[in-house]
Order: sequence, then structure tokens, then C-alpha cells
Amino acid sequence: MSSGSGSGSYTNGVQVAISADAVTGKAFFQWGGDTQFVDNVSASSAVVTMSTNAVSLSATYTNLPGWSTLTVNGGSGSGAYTNNTLVAIDADPAPAGQAFDRWTGDTQVVASATSSPTTVIMPTQDVSLTATYVNIYNLTVNGGSGSGMYTNGQPVEISADPGRTFVAWIGDTQYVSNPSASPATVTMPPSGITLTATYTDVVLTVNGGTGSGTYSSGSVVAVEPSDVRSGVSFKEWTGTGASYAANVNSASTTVTLPVQDITLTATHYYDLTVNSGSGSGSYANREQVMILADEIPWKTFEQWTGDTQVVDEVIFRDAMVTMSTNPVTLTAEYVDTDRYTVLEWNVVSNVTADADIPLGNSQTSGGILNILGTYPDGDGDVALAMPDVGPGDYIGTALYGVIQITNATWSQLRIEPGELEGKPGSAMTRWLLYLRGGPFDLTAFTHELELAGNVGATPFRAAVHDGLNDIWYVGETENTGSLFLSNLAAEQWRVLDVADLNSTTLMNPDKNPIVTPDLTQVDAIGFFINWWDGGNNRNSRPTLLKVTAVAPPPTHTITTGTDGLGGISPADAVVPAGGSTNFVITANSYYRIASLATNGTAVSGLSFDNDSTATNLIWSNVEADGTLAATFTAQVASDPANTPYWWLAQYNLNNFGVDAEADPDGDHLKTWQEYIAGTDPTNAASCFKAVLDPSDTVSWDSVSGRVYSVHWSTNLVEGFLPMATNVLYPQSSYTNTNPAADAIFYQLEVHLQ
Repeated sequence: MSSGSGSGSYTNGVQVAISADAVTGKAFFQWGGDTQFVDNVSASSAVVTMSTNAVSLSATYTNLPGWSTLTVNGGSGSGAYTNNTLVAIDADPAPAGQAFDRWTGDTQVVASATSSPTTVIMPTQDVSLTATYVNIYNLTVNGGSGSGMYTNGQPVEISADPGRTFVAWIGDTQYVSNPSASPATVTMPPSGITLTATYTDVVLTVNGGTGSGTYSSGSVVAVEPSDVRSGVSFKEWTGTGASYAANVNSASTTVTLPVQDITLTATHYYDLTVNSGSGSGSYANREQVMILADEIPWKTFEQWTGDTQVVDEVIFRDAMVTMSTNPVTLTAEYVDTDRYTVLEWNVVSNVTADADIPLGNSQTSGGILNILGTYPDGDGDVALAMPDVGPGDYIGTALYGVIQITNATWSQLRIEPGELEGKPGSAMTRWLLYLRGGPFDLTAFTHELELAGNVGATPFRAAVHDGLNDIWYVGETENTGSLFLSNLAAEQWRVLDVADLNSTTLMNPDKNPIVTPDLTQVDAIGFFINWWDGGNNRNSRPTLLKVTAVAPPPTHTITTGTDGLGGISPADAVVPAGGSTNFVITANSYYRIASLATNGTAVSGLSFDNDSTATNLIWSNVEADGTLAATFTAQVASDPANTPYWWLAQYNLNNFGVDAEADPDGDHLKTWQEYIAGTDPTNAASCFKAVLDPSDTVSWDSVSGRVYSVHWSTNLVEGFLPMATNVLYPQSSYTNTNPAADAIFYQLEVHLQ
């Protein structure tokens, strides 16, 4: 229903009341359309008897006496008015690159056909007016006045600056009435043009350097940059005077002055120094640089420090630096991994045992001394007496014994080496003390290893295992003493520090990863500290060692996914718990990023526009597995149809914004209109058309993503009425099964879906 009430969906045979809308200055004339179902086509209130087909009706009107209609196309002011009414009209804002030209149509009633806004005095008949526009072009006047936007053929006066000796105009002088005169007249062509005033006295402007001044044309002037700070290096000279410089890449150079004013600007590179990370180099102002903090084992990146005002996110290991006009220094700061265990124990010697546990109170098996249960004495200490070893046991691993203890509750353990038969004062070469049944509460007591006997001549090895890591102590040999650490647990631990708490001496451990030793090997690889002074004086031996060891945190996996119109790098990432990782999201050519989501939720604080072809996302504080998903959409030109770049590119129209508004095939349809129509904008023979066959079937070339409508009329003056709407691809025809007896005209419309 058009211009009336009663529209709806009804069953066959239902009678529906319809009414025409009241229109100011108009009288109802009759119903148009499927009037065979209307009881009285001349009545504004009538009854429709529904059939098995859709019914379309439109109310038509005539002017009331003394009233006429004003139609303003491309502007405001339309309506019905009484005769002699003064009506204000105004054209719509001009499209980009155009200006209002004039009103066309019934302009005899317009006060000024070349003005917008203007007025109309309504006559006794209807009036139709159309605002028309004309292209405008840019005139650039350097060193003078007259710049602006003008129409083709428009005369424009240009003038040189007052107070200077004018020589001539240079540039697009074919449009100047007299290139040697000021003022002069420019006749604008259908394109932008540039003109420059030249003078006998030329102004040289040097930005960021020396040499500025007023000189005679042809003078040779020395210029050099003024920024000589450390961390700043010269890049090149730029500006309108660059082509007159002897060497734009040389900081100190000369300029031969032309006949017009020129400008030179010194540009520089600025040093970016990244400590404990990558990205160092020399970069230009406003250049963006990605920096990445180093991965340091057993350290967690905390933040960037230094000139952080140029860093987008100081707490991200992977961050973006936007260079300024100053050198930049940044340092990655770290904290120790927070999972650590501290073991402390005393190393003493020549202590009398409070209690001895002879070999007879234990069980032996394969060279392993198994001590079951606890054997505390009055003060809770335990002493172990090592068995003597005979000559027959002096083979293979017999000299490498293991004491395995379960359910240990003591706070102090004393080891008394046994003697090797035939070698008084000596003992088994090495014993490994391996405490099972942990982890032990290290905050409740300090593990102590007491060396009994002549430790200088009795080497042995002992270890403390707290359920997380093992500490081996190797007693002094003839040449050296060592501290070995190894990991017998599931996780690989790393020693951070070994210090003598009773001394100011740091034991200076190396920082290499600990290698788990093979217990069958006598010389296990481990963490080495030498505290023997090379002689008989062993006062440098530490009495209390503090060992700090850390285990790597668990890892989590972040998987990525896209819709195929772009990519994410890396595709998947394995990140330590609590760590961070950087993803780079890049759209395919002619597409941009539409959305980013982590674990199904849109990433907050991010927005994307038509230029968002790439970005990076740093996922920090990873505590669980996750997903990162990206979607992409086409980049579009800023025309009424938002023509996609990919569609323009397939016709080699790569100056997207300009080409979308152009008419490359000269068929009077702009490229964006041809996009809607689904036609080739570079081929005038490719056009939007429909074909009618004798069976009243309208056919056309259907294009995906378009919506088609078929309209009909028996009188072109009265306009068209819809017959079929919302026709989608791939349907490419429509048959009028109930054509009127009169000649029928068909109209095909297309819109973007």
C-alpha cells in the first residue's frame, strides 16, 4: 500500500478496508495498481477483496484549487503551496570536488537561478527544480595570492607579494594572461594547476639548520644542520629547495638559489638503544619500531625503564616505540622467577657422634645402605657409622655407596666414614646420601652435614633431597672441594645463587643449566665451587652455604584461528605460566582487520578502521590455555556504495578513492554505481540492462550480493509501482502472471544486499 493504510498479509477472499492518506493541497483522485480487486477505485475509503495473488495499490491525487506542488530535486523546499507563496529553497551540500552551479527546470519563478539559497514565488501550476553542480579544481599560488577552488573556465586574479621585486610567474603559465605581470589573470582549466611567483630577492628558509635569509637569485649559500647532539645522525635535506642542494645526503652542503623562495628542512636519524633486548638502531622521527626483551632463563620480564614516554605499553615484553626527535634508551627489567627453594645447612667437622647406627641395624642390598624409620637420640640428632670396606670390595661401584633413608625426622645428620682396609685414615671414595620421603619442611630446621674424622684425607659425597631438588656436598680431597647439585625430580631446576652466609664472599657460581647426573658415574656433572686455597690452610672453606634454586613454571598453549582473509603469526604459541607472547595479525591484500577475540570475548580497548591492515596483540600473564581469533573484512572506498578495494583492483583501478568516483569507460556511470550494478567499469559495453520477452518475463544478469526489484507502469507520467521486490541472486528473471490489458512498461532496480 502506497500513500494509504491497510497494508498487511491476508488470506484469499478476505475483505480489507483501505484508506488514502490526506495530503496538504491535494485531493484524492483514484486508486492505481491492482484495482480489479477494489470495490470503488474513485473512493478514498474502499474495500479490497483479496485474491490468490499479492495486491499492490497506490493512492493518486490532484491539486486543490489555488494550490500547486513544488518539487526540489537535490535540495530542500519541496511541498504543496498556495498561489503567490514565497518559498525558500536551498541546494544540498555539493559532493567532494564540486560546487553548486545553477538551478534547472522551471527557473522562470526562481529569484536567482545561480544562487543557493534563493526563493520561489509559486505560480498556479506545479514547479520542478533541480540543483546542478559543477566540478571545481585547485589553484595553488606559491609566493603570492589567489589560491583556491575554481570552476573550469573561471577567470581568477593572482598577485605577487607586495614590497618585493617581481620577475615572473613559473609553473602552469599557459593559463596565465601575462606570466610577466602582477597582477595577472588565470583562466582555470579542468584540472588543478600550480603557479609560483619569482623575485630578484629570494627567501631561503632553513628549518633545523643554518643559512636562512634573503639572497639574490643565483647565490650559493652554505647550509648545515644545527642538531649535533650525541645519538643524532644526519639523514637528508628535504623541502622545495632539495633539488637545488649540491648533495641532499650531506650534512654540510650548498644551495644555489633559484628565482623563487625555497625551503630546506634538515631531517635526522635518532638512536634507539635497547638494553637486554632487540630493536636497537637509528630511526627517523615518527618511525615505529618493535622492541623485544630478551628471554633470560629463570627471569620474568617486568617492565621497560628509561625513555618510556615513546613506548606504547611499558609492561609488555614486545612493545612498540614511536621515535621522536630525541635519542631513546630503554632497558628491560626483570624479576627472579617466583618458584624457588632455599636450602641452608652448616658444614662442620670433627664432631663427636651423639648416637651411632651400626651396619647391623640396617639392611644392605646391592651396595645401598637402606635405613628404615627414625633413630633419634636424646637431642634428635642421628649419626651414621659407615662400614669398613675390604680389598675385595674395591671394585666398580662398590666405592660409590648410597644411603637411602625414609621417614626421616631429624634436624642434624652426622656422617662418619669407614676405613678402607689396608689404607688407614682413608674411607670409601664417595658416599651419596639420598633422603627420601620428602618434601621436608625447610622452614622448620636447617639441614646440617657433619663431617667426622680427617676430612682432609677422607673425601666423600653427600646429598640432601627435599622432594623438589637435590644438593650434593663433596668433602675435600687432596686438591679441592666441590658442591654439586643435580635434579632427581620431574622438573629441571636451575641454581640461581650459592653464597657463604658467614662471609661477604659470593661463591660466584656459573649460570649454566644443571645436568642431571647418572648415579652410576663417580664424577657427576654439577655445580662447582672451589674453596680450597691450594695449601694446608683451609680457613677459606665456607661454614654456611645458602643455595637458591628455581624450577621452570608450567606452560600453556594459545591457539589461533582466522576466517581465511588474513593471518596470525605465530599460528600457535607455547607460553610459560605468567608469561606473555606477541601475536602479529595481518590482513590479506585489500582487506583489513574487523575484530579480535580472546577465548571468545572481543578484545577491549581496540578499534579498527579502513586502514587497520595489521596490528599486534601482546597476551600477558598467561595462566591457562587460550584461543585468539581474528576476522577480516574488505577495505572500502569512501563513496556512497563503499566500493571494496578488491573489486576495484580486479579492474586495475588501484587509486581507490579517486577511481571509485571516476567514470573510466565514459558511460556516464561512476565506478561505484557500476559496482552496485555488477558491471565492468572499464568497458562501456558492459551495462545494467533487462530484457522483456513476449511472455511478460523480465530477465537480467544476476550478480551475487545484490537485491533486485521489478516495477511496472501503464502510464509513465504516473510513475512505476512495485511488482516484485527482494529478488536475490541467483534468480535472474521474473514473470508477470497477471499483465494488464494496456501496454506495460517495466523497470528493474538493483541495490546492494
